[in-house]
Amino acid sequence: MLFRLCVVLLAVAVGLRAQTAGERPRVAQRYVIHKLEIRIIPDSAETNLPVTASQLRGIVSLQPTELTVASRILREVAYNGLDVPDFPRPITMIFARAYAEAVQHDLRYFDRSAADYDVLRLTDYVNQFGYHDAHVRYRFHIGQRARNNTLEYIVQLGRRYQLDTVVVLGLDELPDDIQRSAAAVARTVKLPQPYSEITVRSMLETLLDTLRNSGYIRAGYAQQRDSLAGERVRLTPVVTSDTIAKRDSVTVFLEPGKRYKVGSISVFDSARGNPIIGAELKARQLVLSPGQWYSPQGIERSIANLMALGTFDRIWADTTTSGDSLVNVRLFLYYRRVWEASIGWFFNSTFPDNFNNTGIDLTYLHRNLFNAAQAVTVYVRPTLRNTSYFAQLLPDSGLGRSFAIIDKDLESGLLFTQPDWFRISDRLRVDANAQATASYRFVVDPFKLLTLSLRAGVTVPLNGFEERVQVDLQLEANRPERFNEALQRAVERNPMIDSLLIRETLEQYRLLNAFTGGQLRWTSAIVALRYFRDFRNDLFYPSRGNTLTMFFETTVARLLSGYSQVQMTYTTYHPAGSGVAAFKFRGGWIWWHDPATTIVPFDRHYFAGGAISIRGYPSRQLVDLRSGGANPAELGTLTSYIGSGTIVELSAELRYSLSYYESLGDFLASQVSRLGFVFFADAGNAFNRLTRDAYGTARVGDVLNPSRWAWVVGTGIRYALPAGPARLDFGLRVYDPMQPDRRWITQRRVLGSIEWQIGIGHAF
Repeated sequence: MLFRLCVVLLAVAVGLRAQTAGERPRVAQRYVIHKLEIRIIPDSAETNLPVTASQLRGIVSLQPTELTVASRILREVAYNGLDVPDFPRPITMIFARAYAEAVQHDLRYFDRSAADYDVLRLTDYVNQFGYHDAHVRYRFHIGQRARNNTLEYIVQLGRRYQLDTVVVLGLDELPDDIQRSAAAVARTVKLPQPYSEITVRSMLETLLDTLRNSGYIRAGYAQQRDSLAGERVRLTPVVTSDTIAKRDSVTVFLEPGKRYKVGSISVFDSARGNPIIGAELKARQLVLSPGQWYSPQGIERSIANLMALGTFDRIWADTTTSGDSLVNVRLFLYYRRVWEASIGWFFNSTFPDNFNNTGIDLTYLHRNLFNAAQAVTVYVRPTLRNTSYFAQLLPDSGLGRSFAIIDKDLESGLLFTQPDWFRISDRLRVDANAQATASYRFVVDPFKLLTLSLRAGVTVPLNGFEERVQVDLQLEANRPERFNEALQRAVERNPMIDSLLIRETLEQYRLLNAFTGGQLRWTSAIVALRYFRDFRNDLFYPSRGNTLTMFFETTVARLLSGYSQVQMTYTTYHPAGSGVAAFKFRGGWIWWHDPATTIVPFDRHYFAGGAISIRGYPSRQLVDLRSGGANPAELGTLTSYIGSGTIVELSAELRYSLSYYESLGDFLASQVSRLGFVFFADAGNAFNRLTRDAYGTARVGDVLNPSRWAWVVGTGIRYALPAGPARLDFGLRVYDPMQPDRRWITQRRVLGSIEWQIGIGHAF
């Protein structure tokens, strides 16, 4: 009986255990994603892939955890404490709790459903590039103690399909000229080529824009009525694939709709108390007229032309249809305040002298002086030049005692611009500009120089503000004061320096003094042709795009100045991971007509070294010894007063900015996010010193010889400001052609080969 009772109780216990086994609470462990990897397996025959792992990383929703530096430190201390049995447990738990609180909103966990969705997204993305047979899968690797988990997506592309046919339907009833334009757009897709949805879509958008800007403002994809829902739906392009031959054909159904002309054009001025621009000038900015085929692009160009006048704060366009085929246009012009005055402190870097300068700027601007958008600017600018002298590790010696270390300059001027002076064609206008400046500059104790400059020119915008050609005529007059006294003082105060070198340094000033006789006389007449292009995506913090500046100028009258000059500067910017890669090339050459009787104006001389040049050298202190005629290391500021006739510079930078770390708090995080750092490399030199004996001693082969260049590497710190970053750069002279016996850094002391520079704005 007892045995039977035990059996029954055991059976009941087993039954209860079986019934409640499924009810026991389960806690699913969540795994943090520490690392994300995307592995692309291409077809064996393909080498140039249109997709990269970094592109695919931006598509998936599951991303790795990104910890701040402070959180990483707490994590390592806590984990190491858990791994060491003898480490005090309470201290370990303090760090563990601090780490848990710091990262509670930063950790990203693995989600199987999200990973499955990412597989579909990746498959769809590579399908757009013709990989219709691609296979995507994922693997989640759990590291030891779940501390280093890796999510890996494997993308097996397969063979890429080729696009061999594009058929556009719906344009048969259009006029012949429109059909020819459409056919020309369709031919931009060269067939056959690897399938790319982006390429096809771009062609179709260009085709639709062509139709819309030819009056077919409602052009779009054709529609048909859905048999089930009864609603009209858009017919999307159809892609037909041959899975055997791996080829695609695309069929597109377009519907141009009605064609519209421009009806009336009305302009409404919201002057807000400011003078109104004349009707004739406003009418010249419009690229549409009543009776023409309506064009949205024409409206945009008209607004851009009006905004280029500089007198409007904003412009708004409104369109209404009239009848069956007319579009009426109304433009609303909101004026800016016509004048403004300002006073402020500035710090800048100037070219070509490579100086950092600071001073006070007083400016008055009037934007519409004679009711035709004429802008007049009047300014006064006292300036201290070469303030970077205080940043040099080694002070100048020798002539630094008698030559001005910091140039003092008082400049005032008047600038006049007349936009849209006249038209060459509908797209090409000519702007006129004129400038008069007066400068009173302290050069060498007690030598002072008064300069009067008159410039007049025309500018032809080729692509709005981004691209233009400019032609200038400039006249310059000078009056030197107390030059002979300054020369005598320089010789007397520097008995250890050959007086011939001092006189050679000031030879062009001597010629200027002799030519003018101490009176204000015209010394230069210069004609210049300049080309500017700026396709950067941001003026102060570019991350992509490029700039190109080229100019040629020459003297045209038999005055004291006699030279011709050509120069090119090119910069380009590219995203590089989380940073920006920037590159610069600058090259220039001066042909000195007659070194015995003429001069090259001092603001045309080339100088190497400084915050916007080769950053391992002080401003103006880098020259080629063979064609430079002097060594700045021995003669101090001697080279600061005579430049070179040839220059070549190459620079590369990697620029990085810190992120916004919420865990630091709003204020501290906002300040940290303004910080950045760069790694840079500079190379180049200045050749053919503009003295009678040194000029012309370096040929093209010498200038292009890398062994005669200075090579500098360095790093810098940046702090973001509205007008560009404040920066501090440290340049290390890896190869120094100015020290023939100790050119390589291995032959010199490292600390003695470092130069630091300060500036506002990127170096280029």
